[in-house]
Amino acid sequence: MPEDDIPERVTALEAEMDRVREELTTVRADAAAARVLAGGADHDVADVRGELRAHTRAISALHDDQVALRQEMRRGFAQVDRRFEQVDRNFAEVERQFATVRTGLQQIVGLIERITPE
Repeated sequence: MPEDDIPERVTALEAEMDRVREELTTVRADAAAARVLAGGADHDVADVRGELRAHTRAISALHDDQVALRQEMRRGFAQVDRRFEQVDRNFAEVERQFATVRTGLQQIVGLIERITPE
């Protein structure tokens, strides 16, 4: 290396150092901005997680309500079925009693026809 190149090389090196310093300033600003953004993103993620937990609790509560409602409806329908079975038994009894009345009326009509002249 020739010695007369040294001033040019020092000047080039100083220029390069100035460029590196400017770039370092930009990099530091970008890093600071990235830290701010990361902090905001962390806060946003925490908010979303909180909302997700709230939604999960709400869905769980709705599920529990639905299960309870289903059980209540099954009990109610079972009770309606039992009552309709009783109604069916009552109607069957009424039909038997009407059959008895019909038989009695037919006997009365038969007796009346025997005692009345034509």
